[in-house]
Formats: sequence, C-alpha cells, structure tokens
Amino acid sequence: MATSESKTPSQNERHWKVGKRSLESAKKCIEEKNFGRAFAHFLLAQQLLPKLKTDAEIKNDFVYVLSQWTAELKEKGRIEDVLQCYEQACEICPENEVVHNNMGSQLFQLGYIDEAASCFRRAVRLYPEYLSARTNLENLCSHLVERWHFKMLNDRKRNEYYQRAISRAIQQGHSDILDIGSGTCILSMIAAEEHAASVTACEMSKPIYEMSCDILEANHMSSRINLLNKKSTELEIGIDIPKKVSLVVTETFDAGLLGEHILSTLHHAWDKLLLPWKPGQNGGKVIPSGAKVFACAIECKAIRYQNRLLYPVLRDLDLTGVHVLCETNSQQADQESCEPYTTENLALVPGGYTKLTDVKEFCTFDFNSPQDISNHMMQGMKTMIIPATHGGRLDAIAMWFDLDLGNGVTLTTAPTGEQCCWEQAIYPVLPCHFSKKGPIEHFILKEHDSIAVEYGCHSDCLQFQCTEIIRPAMTSHKTSPDVTSLNLGPTSENFRTFYLDRPEIGRLNDISLNTAYCTAVQKILKTNHSNNTYKLIDISQGFSTIPLQALNMGYQSVCVLNSEAMKYAPLIKHLTQLHEIGYNRVKISEEDIAHCKPEYDVIVADVIEPCGTLRQQILEDLALARVTCLKEGGKVLPYNIDVYAMCIESACLLEDSCVVDNIRTLSFDIASFMNDFKMSTHLDINLSTLPYKRLTDAVRILSFNFNEPLPSNKDLPGFLTQVTKSSTVCMEPGTIHAILFWFEINLTENLKLCTLDTDLHWKQAAIICPESVEVETGAEIKLKTTCKNSCIDIKLI
Repeated sequence: MATSESKTPSQNERHWKVGKRSLESAKKCIEEKNFGRAFAHFLLAQQLLPKLKTDAEIKNDFVYVLSQWTAELKEKGRIEDVLQCYEQACEICPENEVVHNNMGSQLFQLGYIDEAASCFRRAVRLYPEYLSARTNLENLCSHLVERWHFKMLNDRKRNEYYQRAISRAIQQGHSDILDIGSGTCILSMIAAEEHAASVTACEMSKPIYEMSCDILEANHMSSRINLLNKKSTELEIGIDIPKKVSLVVTETFDAGLLGEHILSTLHHAWDKLLLPWKPGQNGGKVIPSGAKVFACAIECKAIRYQNRLLYPVLRDLDLTGVHVLCETNSQQADQESCEPYTTENLALVPGGYTKLTDVKEFCTFDFNSPQDISNHMMQGMKTMIIPATHGGRLDAIAMWFDLDLGNGVTLTTAPTGEQCCWEQAIYPVLPCHFSKKGPIEHFILKEHDSIAVEYGCHSDCLQFQCTEIIRPAMTSHKTSPDVTSLNLGPTSENFRTFYLDRPEIGRLNDISLNTAYCTAVQKILKTNHSNNTYKLIDISQGFSTIPLQALNMGYQSVCVLNSEAMKYAPLIKHLTQLHEIGYNRVKISEEDIAHCKPEYDVIVADVIEPCGTLRQQILEDLALARVTCLKEGGKVLPYNIDVYAMCIESACLLEDSCVVDNIRTLSFDIASFMNDFKMSTHLDINLSTLPYKRLTDAVRILSFNFNEPLPSNKDLPGFLTQVTKSSTVCMEPGTIHAILFWFEINLTENLKLCTLDTDLHWKQAAIICPESVEVETGAEIKLKTTCKNSCIDIKLI
C-alpha cells in the first residue's frame, strides 16, 4: 500500500477532493443533526487530509459530533458501538487529547478503571494543562496508585538497601531474575544494572505497565528487561519465561505485611517459577528473605473516634439501643468485603497514643522456605495472652514488622518517628470480637489485666483480634487472685448493631458539630410561628442524625435524600421505633434532586468532606436543591462558607505527593513518569502534626453564600463558578511547596465552625505547587483561585 510520501500527484489530488467533499458533508450532517453520518465523514476527511487534525475549528466540531453520536448509541444500549467509535477516533486522531479524555470517561462509567486511566494519562501527556483530563486522572489515582507509593520511591535508604541485597544475590550466582509486582521496575533496573543474565518483570495493572514501558525506554532498559502485563500466577515457563528463575525480587508488601497476597504469590512462585530450594546451595532465592511481626495494644483517641459510637445520648436523641461500629475488622456476614485493618502513622497521629502492653513478637515468616509459607497458609488462628503494663482504654491492636533483606540488612516499619514509607496496621477492638455476652464497660483496661489476642493468616491476610479482657479478682478465700473475664457483648435482644464507614462514625462522634447543627435547626424552627408544619430535607452523604433530632424538636416531617439513602433505612427505622417516632414522618429517597418538589423549609447539607475539601458536586446539588426543593423564604444550612489559604513549606507533604527527584530513585528516570499519577490536591492532612513551616498569613480566597437571592431570571445561584485573585505577604524566607486551605462554616449568623479546629472531625487539604517557589521575607504572594464543578484550584501568579 502506498504511503503518504510515495503518493503520486494524481493520488494526492483525488485524496484532497474526496477529503474536502467529506468535510463539507460532515458539516451539512451536523446541521441536520445526523451525527452518525457526520462522524463517518469526519473520520474519512481526517484520514485523507491529516492536516485537518490540527485545525482548531474542525477539532472542536469532530469532538462535538463524537460526543453526540456516542450519546445516541449509549441511549439505545449499543455500548460496543460506543467503544468502537472511540477506538476509531483514537486511531485516526491519536494526538487529540479530548478524544482520549472522553473515551476514558466512557470506560470509567462502564467499570473499565485501568483502561480509563490509560486514556486519561495519554490525554495529560498530550496536553499537560488539560484540566478536565488531569482532574479525571487524579480521581482515579487513589485507586490505582496509593499515596504511600510516592513515599516508598522517595525512601532512598530503602532503595539502596534493596540495591545492596540484589547486587549481593547476583554476585552469589542468582542471575536469572523475576520481579513480581514490578511497579516502576526500579528493582528490575537495579538487577539489569548489576549485570543479571536475564530479568523478567510482571505488573498486573495496565496503566502502571504502560508507564513502566515508558520508564524502561527512557532509561534505555527496554531490551534488557522483559516486561509483562500479567499476574505472576499467570506466567508460564517456556512461554513467558524461558526457564525457571533463580531469584525472585518483590516489594508487594503493605502496612499489614501480607495485604497484597504475598503468601499465595510466593507459594505459586516456589511451585511453578523458581528453582527448587536447596539449603546451603545455589537453588532458588527470594528477596526479601523473611519478616518478623510485632504488635501491642494501644489507647488512641483519634483512632477510637472512628471505630465506634462513643456518645450514647446526643441532643434530643438517645442512642443507647444501638451499637454503631466501623466496618473495618467487623466480622460482618460479607467478610470478604471487610478490610481487617486500617493504617496510621502512629508517630504523627493527632493526640498521640499510649502502649497498654509490651510489644510482642507474634510470628515470623521465612520466604525462602516453601514449607514455612505452606504452614502459615494452612494454620488456623492462634491465641496469645498479653499482660497489661498500663491502664487505659483499649482501642486497637497496632502491628508492624521488620523486613529481612538478607545478610543482616533489615527494614522496619516500627513507629519510631523516623521517615518510613510504611505506616502501621491498626486493628480496631470492637464489641463483636468478644465471644461472651455482658454489659459494656467502655473497654477500660487496668494495669494488672491481661488481654487475649487471636492472630494468624486468614484469607491470605494477617489478622488480629482482641477477644477477651482477663481481669484478676481478689476473693476472701484465697491469697492469690482469681481470673475472671470481662464481658463486653450486648445483653438485650433489642440491642442491635449497625456498621458504618469510619469517616461517618468520626462525624457522629463530633459532638460540637452535632450540637451546632441542632442549635441552628432549632433556631429556624423557633422563628417560625406555624412551626408544626415545618419540613426539613437532609442531602448529606452518609448517615446523619439531624433529621431524627429535628423530628424530636417538633418538625412535621423530614426527608433523607442521598445516593445511598436506602442503606441507612434499617438504622433510621430502628431509631424511630426506639423513640416512638412515626416512621411515616420520615421519607428516605435516592431520587434525583431535580425531581423533588418545593415543599421544604430547611435544607441541611454536609458541604465539607472529612478529608478537608468540598464534597463532590455539592455546589451543584445545593444550587439545584434551592430551585427544586426549597419553599420561598426557606433556609439552607450552612448559611455561608468562607475559604482561607496560606502558603507553607513542607518536605514531608511533598514526599507524600510526588517523586521528588531521580536521586532518591538511584538516578533512574522515574519521577517524570510516576508523577503523571500525582495528586495536585493533597487530602487528609493533619496540620496539627504535619512537619511544616508557615510562610504567609492566612487570606480569604472564596466565599459561598448558599442563601443569596436567586437571579430574577430563575437561573441557578451565582456561587457555582468563581474565579478570584488575592494576595498576602511572606512572613519569613523559605520554599513554597503547597497552598493549604480550610473552611470557616457559618451555620447561622453567630454560629461558626472552622475545619482547622482539632476538636472537630475534619482534616485539611492543600494544593501542591507544580514547581517549588523560593520566597523572601516581605515578598507579595499573589494567588488565583478557581472553583468549578465543586473543585478548588489555587495557583501562584
């Protein structure tokens, strides 16, 4: 087939005429709204006349036609045709970032997360300033690349330890290497640089695999490393790998050691991929060679507040008839969906923590012994009795480990306060873990008590549960203490247990927040003379007690409206029965806000996520709710919100957000590729414990008045989209790494909450600067703030 360079003049002329005619036909089809034909004509025109692809007007028309045509196909249920259209568009216009972004959106809606991320990444690399693609990619980043991966790559000490261990193994004759869960391929590149005979890397995530291909090419390693987009358990000798390897290297360890299914992975590797293990001989080998697991019981207020409901009585609502527990480690019926642990950096946890027992070594793992791996997989749960060394509230079992890289080189995840890429695994202590029934005693552990801890490998994961508090009881008949069990289970048949997400429980335990909202709701009621007819709608996400408290205050009826409202119906119904509230006074709905009627006097919303930023689409929801749900003269709670910001220097925050430089990754070029997955908005910041330097005063950057008069043309309120400019002065010299922001919430005129308050459940958020900026004392710092689609973006100008 002739290429464009070898076409004859007559061929070029024919192509030009046909392409021009197709372009004219496409534009005519747009006028007739025949988008299917328009799409076909555009494809042909751009294929015949490649220069058309760079014409801005034609590019916009083509994207519009593609959007309209695929929307028609989707409405008719022709999903395969939708994807085929995008594939054709990407093939003909591979440099069109909008096409890649829109295809990613379609794939995401269909559940193809990895494929969607690949499309968003291609769009960002084509046009780095493309905000829509960047936002879409960032929304997927937390699923594809957890934040600790950045800290892991920035941990130069860890990288050097792995380098030393791999180099020594190759020198000992382990020269055929398999890197399992290769990620950025840093371990593979170490092995290749140390002159391994062969290196194979396998990575199951397609977006990470594609990024790794780019990394290998940039580091001139593509021909030296065989990179496969497969799980290691899918590899076959003779097809994917020529022969069994003599060394497996892996870093697929999370805070709970085994959470990435490393035991079953290594069990398969020893059986199918590694040379046989030969004690004292050059058989198969694994790096790391093993691990030791340590744990202790701790008291920690910050952890407790997200584990279980702590206050049985809220304002106008008695909760003594329910247990509200976190889903983590909860032993629900659907056990497979319940994470057995969460993670915390105990060295930086707000309020600190107290060890209630000595640290105990619970188990060891020898990854170079296939028999030891099998034993751990087959053994059931064990129990260890641990004496208490301090009195306090028993909140969790904290676990960490030492990772043995061989020859005395060890990495630890202990909470020592030193920089470490791993956090600690936190196993909540919950009433459902205790086998005996009896009255709740708030998990008080006394100095001479002991606890029974059940531990072991279950579902390819390491699990810990405190199952009993053992308390010595002195009697008049004996000189030595009896041992009695402290019972913690429910006693009443009417006592029910409900499970919520940890952030929801944290919000329920925020007494100041609940009291403030109740005060505001009651204040509105008192100002109304016909208060027996007042209605309230709560559009908060998650479970909220405010509607039930409003009913007890005297509101006629309430509506709970959110996308998961029916999930909370059993808990709401149970509480109405306990309080003898007519369940018919509560409407629970998952319908679209647009379909509501203007029958409510009060709209209640949780505008700020616990992680410290605006709730997704909350501004759009509030704007629409005002138009569709609210009576004339009705009120929105909160009344208004102000957003404040300040510039800070924080190397710690930077290391959590991106790969800082290539020096930390042993001079391999990784940062420029891995940072495609960085988050420009860093969430869940505990400012009270974050190591940082404040460089500027606080400045107000945005204001949202949710009760502003509606435009006369009945259009949506004006707070939806804002662009502001503000300035502040540098207080001392330093480097601006991030712009921290927080919210001042004005529930009513004289009732305010601030998300910086450490007594409230909120954390903070920050915009990470694309480039760090050096500043001097007295320098004027100018900020440009954009709020669109409920997303806040702040730039230095």
